[in-house]
Amino acid sequence: GAMNADGSIFAFTAIDATNTRRHFISNNGAVIDVNAALTAGLGGLPVLLSGVTDIASSRPLCVGTCWLNGVASRGFSLDLVTGAVQILPNVVGGWTEAWTASVSADGIVSTVTWVDPFAIQSAGVRYVDNGSSLTSSILVPLFPTLLGRFIPNATGHVIAGDDPSLGATIWTDGVPIAIASITGTPPAFSWLAGVTDMSDRDIIVGTGSNTSGQLEGWVARVPTKVIRSDFNRDGACTPQDALEFNLAITSGSLAADWDGDRALTPLDQALFNADFAVCR
Repeated sequence: GAMNADGSIFAFTAIDATNTRRHFISNNGAVIDVNAALTAGLGGLPVLLSGVTDIASSRPLCVGTCWLNGVASRGFSLDLVTGAVQILPNVVGGWTEAWTASVSADGIVSTVTWVDPFAIQSAGVRYVDNGSSLTSSILVPLFPTLLGRFIPNATGHVIAGDDPSLGATIWTDGVPIAIASITGTPPAFSWLAGVTDMSDRDIIVGTGSNTSGQLEGWVARVPTKVIRSDFNRDGACTPQDALEFNLAITSGSLAADWDGDRALTPLDQALFNADFAVCR
């Protein structure tokens, strides 16, 4: 499964007495049934086949995929403290299914990789959830692969994934840049190419075919943007960020937990103000 930065939260799978595969989260030793938590958070809407695919490094929040009523594949985020659930809608359309989800270290930006099993295509969608009703999404182009993922860095300003024309790509505030154009060492990607993971900043790894047609792994170091106080992740520090942070802290959203102690205190407001003052 997935794990947060200090190992206090991790996901695991078990087979129960009825031979049913079930997914769980251990949150500081407290075991959470993911299906049950999602159903409760959605007011009793039946949730099946849920699976956690990523956990925020510094916030008690996980993301994954599930089936609603057994018929609709969706991505989800689950706040492990409040129990709040957000369903990440299918904005791609068609027969696409939510294949995997990833989340930034601070838990504010989530991405979902959608797969069309008939066209063998995938697309990544970026969501910004700052704890208020103000959200946005960016549709990443289709690419003919089932292996690639779309992964945010620490704050979600940068997303790594695959573009049909550029190959392995980073999107900084929605603007695509081919990784090969930065590193100067472009591998010859095939349909098996894909970004598989990205650190909170600067390091990206993936797979692909070399010029001889052999599969190989690759690692690239690229500059990535991390600005925590750009709370709505629009690429700039503006009064709107302070407004949305204040909405989040007033509503009790742990997106505003600036010191990572799982509680909202005056210190969180002070730390945000200090970061915002220098757009850090």
